[in-house]
Amino acid sequence: MLIHDVDVSHVALCARCGGLKGHMPMHGKNHDLHCRCDRSEPEPREQLPGGYDFTPFVDLCFCCGLTPIKSGIRWSSFFCEECMEMVRRLNTTFGTAVIPVGRHSLMNSVILKPSEAFDKEKIREFADSVKGCFHKVDIVYDWRDFTVLRTISELDLPEREDIPFERYILHADGAVRYPWKVKAFRRLSAYMDVPDWYFARDSHDSISSN
Repeated sequence: MLIHDVDVSHVALCARCGGLKGHMPMHGKNHDLHCRCDRSEPEPREQLPGGYDFTPFVDLCFCCGLTPIKSGIRWSSFFCEECMEMVRRLNTTFGTAVIPVGRHSLMNSVILKPSEAFDKEKIREFADSVKGCFHKVDIVYDWRDFTVLRTISELDLPEREDIPFERYILHADGAVRYPWKVKAFRRLSAYMDVPDWYFARDSHDSISSN
């Protein structure tokens, strides 16, 4: 099976941690995938295909755990299109990246302007913001594995066996997708300490009815 032009035929979801394991072929070479249960060192960047920074080259949405997303570069988004829309709306409301949308600080509007490059206070604020952003990224990574394991359970897949990626995707396609994604987004928001009032507003009541 090709997903985003990547062969996922040799990829499975770890039944213990929810991470990807196996390998993804790219440009005539098999690139090994290591879930959290495997303590192997990541593949050196110079051995990766041109334009890629890490493996895997395809992952699952870090919010809903249903939809395959492009991955492998520092600018890769954490979320599928539908979950990204909900995350962007949330972040816009609060004026900050409550939920980071990707790995790179620039994707989360954590920026040091050239005019601030020699301002010690601004540099200190920027460093604190970067540190906080990286901490949130770590939390979202944890959530990604948790929500995949929860999805495996809710899709009635065998929870004690590694799940072939292809089989998982075929089962996920049969899920009631948007309501499922909304529930996952609310769970992620609670995990990231989003206050309840955000979901109580009339402008967001329509989300749960779609």
